[in-house]
Amino acid sequence: MPYRKRKFQTSGHLSPGIRYELACSQAEMALYLNIDRGRLAMIEAGTREMPMPTRMLKTELEIHLAKAPAEATSKSPIVEKQEEELRLCLIKEIKDLKFFITTHERKLAAIEKQYDLLYNAIKKLSGIQFGPNDVNYPANQEWVDLMLKIREVDIQKYSLAKQMAIKQKLAGLRAEKTYCEELLATYSAMSLS
Repeated sequence: MPYRKRKFQTSGHLSPGIRYELACSQAEMALYLNIDRGRLAMIEAGTREMPMPTRMLKTELEIHLAKAPAEATSKSPIVEKQEEELRLCLIKEIKDLKFFITTHERKLAAIEKQYDLLYNAIKKLSGIQFGPNDVNYPANQEWVDLMLKIREVDIQKYSLAKQMAIKQKLAGLRAEKTYCEELLATYSAMSLS
């Protein structure tokens, strides 16, 4: 007849649910119960019975768990510190994002202004036509042609594509700022409760 492991379902049994409730590992629970981790695994599996001193510690822990409220009424100092650090980090991030948004808005306004100025200059220069009867005809026409080429090169620096790239960057920065503000509001509301 093959050997069968005996199952203990008496008070000597320890459910792994207690460990899960306390969010601790087998090694941590074994340390509390003053037994080795392998023995705890066997006790949880029901193949070994719990020694009497360990039973007393287990019972004491179960009594304290039963008395503890379902939801903690106060936060631990560690959690409060982490929430404060997160809140300060979000405040700094929002401040940085506001700076970047302002910088990009100014840059975009300057580029749009310069683009409009160059665009109008090109339109005006294109409309100037010197005729053979005008004084200094060839020199004036060459000057107009040269100025047109220069303005066409300059306008590439302030192209519509560049303006669109900055607008997209601004949209991303604004969305990130809104998200950080929502997170900050959430964490501020949590810390008040």
